[in-house]
Amino acid sequence: IVGWLSDRQPRNKLIAAGLVVHALGAPWLPLAKSVPGLIIAAALFGGTAPIISTPIAPHLTGIVDQRGGASYARVYGIFNMTWSVGMMLGPFVVGLIKQQWGFFAGMMAISTACLLYAPWCYRYS
Repeated sequence: IVGWLSDRQPRNKLIAAGLVVHALGAPWLPLAKSVPGLIIAAALFGGTAPIISTPIAPHLTGIVDQRGGASYARVYGIFNMTWSVGMMLGPFVVGLIKQQWGFFAGMMAISTACLLYAPWCYRYS
Protein backbone atom coordinates (compact mmCIF):
# COMPACT_ATOMS: atom_id res chain seq x y z
CA ILE A 1 0.00 0.00 0.00
CA VAL A 2 2.79 2.42 0.91
CA GLY A 3 4.68 1.61 -2.30
CA TRP A 4 1.54 2.29 -4.30
CA LEU A 5 1.03 5.57 -2.44
CA SER A 6 4.65 6.65 -2.93
CA ASP A 7 4.23 6.19 -6.69
CA ARG A 8 1.17 8.46 -6.69
CA GLN A 9 1.85 11.09 -4.03
CA PRO A 10 4.76 13.49 -3.54
CA ARG A 11 7.28 11.38 -1.66
CA ASN A 12 8.61 14.15 0.55
CA LYS A 13 5.09 14.93 1.76
CA LEU A 14 4.39 11.24 2.37
CA ILE A 15 7.60 10.87 4.40
CA ALA A 16 6.78 14.03 6.39
CA ALA A 17 3.25 12.77 7.11
CA GLY A 18 4.70 9.43 8.25
CA LEU A 19 7.08 11.24 10.59
CA VAL A 20 4.23 13.23 12.13
CA VAL A 21 2.02 10.17 12.69
CA HIS A 22 5.04 8.24 14.00
CA ALA A 23 5.70 11.10 16.42
CA LEU A 24 2.08 11.03 17.56
CA GLY A 25 2.24 7.26 18.16
CA ALA A 26 5.47 7.26 20.19
CA PRO A 27 4.13 8.69 23.47
CA TRP A 28 1.20 6.28 23.52
CA LEU A 29 3.45 3.23 23.98
CA PRO A 30 4.48 4.05 27.56
CA LEU A 31 1.02 5.42 28.35
CA ALA A 32 -0.82 2.21 27.41
CA LYS A 33 -2.57 0.74 30.45
CA SER A 34 -3.88 -2.48 28.86
CA VAL A 35 -2.87 -5.07 26.30
CA PRO A 36 -5.39 -3.80 23.71
CA GLY A 37 -4.14 -0.25 24.27
CA LEU A 38 -0.56 -1.41 23.83
CA ILE A 39 -1.47 -3.26 20.62
CA ILE A 40 -3.11 -0.14 19.20
CA ALA A 41 -0.16 2.08 20.19
CA ALA A 42 2.38 -0.39 18.80
CA ALA A 43 0.41 -0.71 15.56
CA LEU A 44 0.30 3.07 15.18
CA PHE A 45 3.99 3.46 15.99
CA GLY A 46 5.27 0.48 14.03
CA GLY A 47 2.76 0.78 11.20
CA THR A 48 4.02 4.24 10.31
CA ALA A 49 7.65 3.16 9.91
CA PRO A 50 7.06 1.93 6.33
CA ILE A 51 5.48 5.27 5.45
CA ILE A 52 8.79 6.86 6.36
CA SER A 53 11.22 4.31 4.93
CA THR A 54 9.54 2.96 1.77
CA PRO A 55 9.52 6.19 -0.30
CA ILE A 56 13.13 7.12 0.52
CA ALA A 57 14.95 5.11 -2.17
CA PRO A 58 12.81 6.26 -5.11
CA HIS A 59 12.87 9.79 -3.69
CA LEU A 60 16.67 9.77 -3.70
CA THR A 61 16.66 8.52 -7.29
CA GLY A 62 14.30 11.34 -8.24
CA ILE A 63 16.56 13.93 -6.62
CA VAL A 64 19.60 12.64 -8.54
CA ASP A 65 17.60 12.62 -11.80
CA GLN A 66 16.25 16.11 -11.14
CA ARG A 67 19.71 17.55 -10.64
CA GLY A 68 21.04 15.92 -13.79
CA GLY A 69 23.64 13.78 -12.10
CA ALA A 70 24.49 10.14 -12.39
CA SER A 71 25.93 9.62 -8.92
CA TYR A 72 23.39 7.08 -7.73
CA ALA A 73 26.01 4.92 -6.01
CA ARG A 74 27.38 7.89 -4.09
CA VAL A 75 23.91 9.01 -2.98
CA TYR A 76 22.90 5.52 -1.84
CA GLY A 77 26.28 5.03 -0.15
CA ILE A 78 25.81 8.24 1.84
CA PHE A 79 22.23 7.24 2.64
CA ASN A 80 23.32 3.79 3.84
CA MET A 81 26.07 5.29 6.00
CA THR A 82 23.76 7.83 7.63
CA TRP A 83 21.03 5.20 8.11
CA SER A 84 23.57 2.91 9.79
CA VAL A 85 24.85 5.65 12.08
CA GLY A 86 21.26 6.50 13.02
CA MET A 87 20.47 2.85 13.72
CA MET A 88 23.50 2.66 16.03
CA LEU A 89 23.25 6.01 17.78
CA GLY A 90 19.45 6.35 17.98
CA PRO A 91 18.83 3.39 20.30
CA PHE A 92 21.94 4.26 22.30
CA VAL A 93 20.85 7.87 22.90
CA VAL A 94 17.23 6.93 23.59
CA GLY A 95 18.47 4.20 25.95
CA LEU A 96 20.50 6.77 27.89
CA ILE A 97 17.47 9.07 28.06
CA LYS A 98 15.27 6.16 29.18
CA GLN A 99 17.77 5.13 31.83
CA GLN A 100 18.01 8.66 33.21
CA TRP A 101 14.41 9.89 32.90
CA GLY A 102 12.25 6.87 32.02
CA PHE A 103 10.52 5.21 29.07
CA PHE A 104 8.12 8.08 28.44
CA ALA A 105 11.02 10.55 28.10
CA GLY A 106 12.79 8.20 25.69
CA MET A 107 9.71 7.93 23.49
CA MET A 108 9.23 11.69 23.68
CA ALA A 109 12.79 12.09 22.39
CA ILE A 110 11.85 9.97 19.37
CA SER A 111 8.66 11.97 18.95
CA THR A 112 10.52 15.28 19.15
CA ALA A 113 13.14 14.19 16.62
CA CYS A 114 10.41 13.14 14.17
CA LEU A 115 8.50 16.40 14.63
CA LEU A 116 11.66 18.47 14.15
CA TYR A 117 12.65 16.63 10.99
CA ALA A 118 9.18 16.48 9.36
CA PRO A 119 8.95 20.15 8.28
CA TRP A 120 12.44 20.04 6.83
CA CYS A 121 11.59 16.89 4.91
CA TYR A 122 8.31 18.40 3.70
CA ARG A 123 9.92 21.63 2.52
CA TYR A 124 13.45 20.89 1.37
CA SER A 125 13.66 17.36 0.03
